Order: sequence, then structure tokens, then C-alpha cells
Amino acid sequence: MSKEGHESRFNIKRIAYTLKATVLPHTATDGSLGHFMRFRGQDKTSPSSLVGWTDNTITARADIPGQAKLTTQEGTTVFTGENGASLTTFQDGSFIYAASASSPVSRRERLRVEQASRPWWEKDREAIENEYIYEAGALAGSPISGESRNKGTPYKHFKLKVPVSETETREFDVYAYGQAISLVNRRNIHKDDVVRLRASVQFHERRLPHGRSVLVPWLNLFDVQKMK
Repeated sequence: MSKEGHESRFNIKRIAYTLKATVLPHTATDGSLGHFMRFRGQDKTSPSSLVGWTDNTITARADIPGQAKLTTQEGTTVFTGENGASLTTFQDGSFIYAASASSPVSRRERLRVEQASRPWWEKDREAIENEYIYEAGALAGSPISGESRNKGTPYKHFKLKVPVSETETREFDVYAYGQAISLVNRRNIHKDDVVRLRASVQFHERRLPHGRSVLVPWLNLFDVQKMK
């Protein structure tokens, strides 16, 4: 089959529509067929990036022309170009490319650094949403079953009391979906049990009087263990 006729297991039309980009076919160095997207600025001095994939491999590349400056943080180096584009590289080999200083990624990374010493529930949504955390506390009540209003997705829900000082605790909603429901059942956790959990931080909008609203964090459960 020619590369033009190759059918990817990814939805190419959805990718192109979401990113407002042109998706083109290509042949990888190992001869496998795939697709790629190239993003460029207005001129040759602008940063550019390329993302390519086959059914077996994902490739990413970023180019930032001009003189760059280097800054270091604990376990992190940040290369910043003349126009504000940056490439942040972490100790484990992870990296984040921001095409400009106003990039959503750039703002998020800046917030992550600025708010690193805050507890997760005091961080801005952009700095913590979808991040995995470990938290410990006591169940305010036994888990209850329910279904989401929009899609009818089943879940288990409980509130976790987290100590924030010697005399104060805060309660957070914890939801278990999919396989995490059976996990909650197997752990046999109940009111007042002290647990340690792994979850991703999510947010929902809570309506307030007079047309106001506030973003409230909640935890999407992935693992839970009794501590005693």
C-alpha cells in the first residue's frame, strides 16, 4: 500500500480539525508508514516544530533559531530563545516545548515553578490539573455508588479528610471510575479508615449566588491503600 493510501489507527481528520493543522503522510526511517504535522512561524527566525507518528513510533522535534539563554533549576534546564520560545528538559529525559512566551504550556510551567511550595489544593488550575498526587487522610464516610448526570457513568464517591494543621482538616471529594470502582470494593474501605491514595487532580465549577462561580478541586482515584 502506498503511503498516500495508508490508513492510520488514529483519527486524522479529528487531529487536523483540533489543531487547525495539515496532516501529511510520510515514511519513517524504518520504512513504516505514518503521518506528520509541521508548525512554523511567520518567518525563518520563528520557532518551528514537527510531530510525526506511525502505528509503532511517535517522533517530536522543535527548532528555536537565534541566540538562546540557559537557566537551571533543581533537576531542570530551560533553554529560552530570543522571542520567548523555550524548551524545558527534566532529569528523567522529559521535555516541554513552548512556541512563545504566551504559550499555554509556558504559562503552566511558570506557575508550576512559582507555586511549587504550595499544597496541591492551593495551586491554580493550570499548574495542577491532571497531575498525579499522593494524599493521605481519613474517610469522612463510607463510599457510596452513583451515576454521573450527563452520561450516566457509574462511580464510587467518598470524602477524604486531610489534616492541614494540628487542629484543622480539609475535606475533598474523591471519585472512582471504571476499574477503580472494583479497587475500592476490594480494599473494603469504610468511614474513619485512614488511607493513602494516588489520584489525578481535577476541577469542577461550583455556582455561587449573584451569578458568581468558583473552581473546586476533586480527586480522580487510581489507587488506594489502608494505612491502619
